[in-house]
Parts: sequence; structure tokens; C-alpha cells
Amino acid sequence: MKKILYVCFSLILTFVVLVLSVITIIKSNQLSEIKLKYENSLVSSTREAINDMRTIESDLSKLMITTDKKVIVQLLSILALKSSACAQELSKLPVVATGAQSTLKFANQLSSYSTVAIKNFSEGLGFPENFDNQIIEFFTTCKKVNQELNILEADILNGNLSLMDIQEANHNVNGIFAQIDENLIEYPSVIFDGPFSDGQERETPKQNREPVTQKQAQDFIKSLGFNCDFDAEIGGQNPLYQFKNENTVVQITKNGGLLYLVVADERDTEPKLTKEQAQEKAEEFVEKLNLGNAKNIWQEYYGNFIVFNFAPEINQTVIYPDIFKVKVSLKDGSILGFEGKSYIMNNHKRNLPQIKFSKEQAQEKLKEGFLIETSRLALISINEQEQLCWEFFGKYNDLEFAVYFSATDGEEKTSFRILSTETGQMVV
Repeated sequence: MKKILYVCFSLILTFVVLVLSVITIIKSNQLSEIKLKYENSLVSSTREAINDMRTIESDLSKLMITTDKKVIVQLLSILALKSSACAQELSKLPVVATGAQSTLKFANQLSSYSTVAIKNFSEGLGFPENFDNQIIEFFTTCKKVNQELNILEADILNGNLSLMDIQEANHNVNGIFAQIDENLIEYPSVIFDGPFSDGQERETPKQNREPVTQKQAQDFIKSLGFNCDFDAEIGGQNPLYQFKNENTVVQITKNGGLLYLVVADERDTEPKLTKEQAQEKAEEFVEKLNLGNAKNIWQEYYGNFIVFNFAPEINQTVIYPDIFKVKVSLKDGSILGFEGKSYIMNNHKRNLPQIKFSKEQAQEKLKEGFLIETSRLALISINEQEQLCWEFFGKYNDLEFAVYFSATDGEEKTSFRILSTETGQMVV
């Protein structure tokens, strides 16, 4: 009897072990399949970005030699689209682990520069000052970037490099883009980042702020939900404290203790939050920044995250020069990025001018047939001069526009065409 029980027990135990082994193999295969899909998505985004950057270099070289204004505008249009597409692909990578921040910044700034150059020309203002020299500088930088990207592509194709392993190995911030850093990427002196961001060119803030200690800065980032250790002090005319962990970099200004930059990684995951839920997370985060009453003015969609653009509001007036950006994950609402340079450089105590030209008077100057969707007061910056305007968003001939009239003399100051893209709205 004991022998029979022993045999039965052995058979049951063997069966259990066999079942567990099968389950383990299945789970392991499923995990391997998920990892392979993720690795392939990273490789695809990297190769798309590399191909886009090669096209950008080619078009910049053509732009250096052509004298035909129509061709120049055509090339700038292609550059704006290609560099924007390149930035979208780079943003899908684990940016901190790969160290792709500078390359991403280069792509974004080239897109903005090309867009503004087209706008200036279409308005009869000609191309930006030192345009030829700036294009040469962009080309020189792009050529250096592509030299490094060619090495990166070869390593990936030869199987010498796994983007998945880089993320999991907790590489330092230099990552695989180590040679493409701030010392390599030299930006032209005039860089645009949106329609009213002239302050991006400033090197020193308009407002003097009291210095904070390293501990005060670290306590502040902890209050924002970031668990990072002190990494370094960054000098310059706007000195910073830098903190980081394996997948996040946070920078705080030494003067004023304001949040300057956040760059965090997140794997490619299925979005679970709605746009409204993500916006709530962004607004909750903004409340912790102590930047006053700020309002979401537009957003850009990137599949797994949304970038919300905020601007302070004073006396029901949107202060565009003080714009800042918050990047929110659609997986769990975590903060993946922040950019506050415009706010830090431009924010200061303002006495808004008296309104002498009413909204109704400004509205009468709109082109007949312009269908107003929204209107409000806005402080905008044109050639580094701040001006109080009535802002009208609306449609004309099924095209979307934003038009600005001075609230002090009624003069039309500027207008923008608004294009709907896969990532949101683009102002040109």
C-alpha cells in the first residue's frame, strides 16, 4: 500500500513539476516576445530618425547654395516637416538612457527656425538676419550628428548594440549618443521655439531672484515627486543644480530655485488615460510649481504622452512670453518632461498697459467672413517688445487662424495659420 502511495505521489509531483515547467516556458516565451517587439520598435524609431537626419543634411546643403527664393521656401518647408518627424521618432526612445536630449533639441529647434523663416518671408519681412550663416551652422552641426549616427546604426545592424539592454542596464546620461552632446551641437545665435518665445534667445533672466542652497533645491524636487540625487552644478549666466537617477534628469535654477528642466524615460506602452485625465495631472503638477495662475493654452499629442503648453494668466490676460511645457504620460499620468526656460528668462513684475481699443472695435477690423471661435486678451512678444493685444481664434475659408490686434491703438500686430497635425496643432 505504501509503495502504491509513493508511486502515486511521485507521479503527481512529476506532473506538477512538468506543468510548472511548461507555464514557465510559456511565460518566458511571452516575455521574450514582448521584449523583442519593444526592441524592434526602438530600432525602428532610431532608424527612422537617422534617415530623417540624413535627408535634413542633404536639404541643408542644397539650401546653402541656392539663390532661388521659391526653392529656398520649398526646402525650408521640407526641413520643417522632416525635422519635426525626426523629433517625434527620437521622443519615442528612452531619451535619458540613450543620451538623445541634444539631438532631440537640435531637431526641434531646426523645425521651429524653418517655420518662422517661412513665415517672415511670406509676410514680406525677408529671411532672418544672418540667414546664410545660420544655415551653414545648422549644416555643420547636422553633419557632425550624422557622423555619430552612422556609427550607431552600424552597431545596431551588426548586433553589437541592443537598445533594450541600454535601458535595462541603467547607463549613465551620456548613453549611446555620448559624442552628440552640447559641446558638439553648436546652435545658431537666433533660435525660435514657437510664435511668442523670443525670450528663448535671452541668456540672463529679466528678474533678479534670491539664490537657494543645494538642499533647498533637492527638497523642492522631492515635493514635486522626483526621487533624484545631486549630480552636478552647471555654471553660466543662469547657473543650475542638476539631480538625476537611473532614468530621470532634473535641473533647478540656483537663483530662485525654479524648475528649469525635466527629462524622464518611459517604455512604449498602451495609453490608458484620456486627454482630460492627463490634463488634470499636468494641472496638479503646475500647482506645485508656485508659478501663479497658469492656463493650458494648447497641447501636442505623441501617442503615449501629451505635451501641455501653459502660460500665466493675469487679469484675464494670457502672458505668452512666460510659456512653459509639461509632458505627461498617458500610461499613468507621471511627469515625463518639463521645459521652463521662457518663463525663467521672461517672467518679471509687469504693469499691463491700459486698454484703449475695445474687443468690439478690434473685432470690426477682422476680415469679413472670419468666424470667431474664441477671443481673449493676450500679452505677446514681437521683436522682444511686449504688446497687449486682442487675440481672435477662428476660421476663414475653412482654414484656422489666430489674429492679434493691439489693445492700445487697434493696429494689427500679427497673425498665424494654425495647421492640424497628428500631434496636435502647428502654428505657421
